Amino acid sequence: MRAKPRANGKILEIGGFLPEKTQTLSNFAEAVTPETLSVFLQQLASRPEPQTEGYENLLIVEAAQTLEMPFDDLLQNYRKIKPVQDGNDSSLDLQNLFEAVVSEADFLKMEIKSRPVIMAPWLKQGDLVFINAPRGIGKTWAVHSILVATTRGLKIGSWKAENPVNCLLLDGEMAGDDLQSRIGRLTRTLQNPKKRLDILSADLMHQKGFPTPNLANPGWRLSLYNLLEKSDYGLIVIDNVAALSPGLDENSKQEWDPINQFLLSVRFLSIAVVVIHHSGKDPKRTSQRGTSAHEDALDTSITLRQPPGYKQTDGCRFLVEFTKARSVCGDKIKPFIFSLDDHDDGSVTWRVESRSFDSNAAIALLGNGIAQKEVPIMLHIDKATISKIKTKAIDDDLIKKEKRGVYKFTAKGRRQLGDYDISNF
Repeated sequence: MRAKPRANGKILEIGGFLPEKTQTLSNFAEAVTPETLSVFLQQLASRPEPQTEGYENLLIVEAAQTLEMPFDDLLQNYRKIKPVQDGNDSSLDLQNLFEAVVSEADFLKMEIKSRPVIMAPWLKQGDLVFINAPRGIGKTWAVHSILVATTRGLKIGSWKAENPVNCLLLDGEMAGDDLQSRIGRLTRTLQNPKKRLDILSADLMHQKGFPTPNLANPGWRLSLYNLLEKSDYGLIVIDNVAALSPGLDENSKQEWDPINQFLLSVRFLSIAVVVIHHSGKDPKRTSQRGTSAHEDALDTSITLRQPPGYKQTDGCRFLVEFTKARSVCGDKIKPFIFSLDDHDDGSVTWRVESRSFDSNAAIALLGNGIAQKEVPIMLHIDKATISKIKTKAIDDDLIKKEKRGVYKFTAKGRRQLGDYDISNF
């Protein structure tokens, strides 16, 4: 049972600071949450009025009783995050924007430096990339592999780390010992890195008494931006949205916008950003979980999913597909299968296979009554390819139309493909 807050009836005489009906510290403490306390303290810190002095401690004293947390813990949590100040920049004279306008003729004559390629063909300096995948598929292994390859100038299939850069991994969910084990296993048999890989681990930060990283918190975004601005990193990997933005409504564009603006501000530092996120509930589809605004500013979006016919015994093995690529196309971004091989010495190495496709799988799905519109989703093949396979299967007397968009085996088709195992699709 929560301890009752002290009856401190002092009114906060700061217009608009606390919501209506919570104008006393006691009332505030009755309804406080860690999130509202964080927001209120940031607002309070940004106010110039001298009468706000001392309110920070009063707020934390009252909140500590309601939240049943030691005062010193709360004080440490909220003072280690530099608050965001008022976003208005009085130094900006809007009339001077005319000086920033460039005519087409002048624009085409400008010498604009080409951005270096970090990981060919899809990652350049300053790019913004999302990698999404269902839970448990092995996306963290893939991301760690990308980081290890990037710092050593290695290849992952047709991907080549052409310009190794210093990297920062912001990890929000792995235990420190597990993270250490994974990086160790990936690097055990590799050459020494050419560039640094630094780790900012939520678990290790917690052990050292730092507050948990939270990109939904404007103070955290500012602190991280200040770190990156003073650093020599070329790539930051954020793993992952859910773990590093607790309480964020992923379906809300409005709540995502401040984080999106933060990511854009990092790209303006010429730092590439790779964000890891979960796929939607339907594992057969490519969409990320939450608002479509996640993809608005992206240069590249990559989806990881289990390949057709995947079995649990296959371990870390998934199909890599580009669902958005702003400046790359064709064979350079063909899907491929990524997997990890375990070795007796505890090391792991990555392996890349060309994607193979069995047309019999499509015929078997159609013959078993799976609607034609669902087959491309299940097999991760374009609709035109399935249509061609269907037409040929009809001509070969393997399937026949039952109703619009639905087919079934003919006697010949059932003899040839009736035993085809479609349970893994």
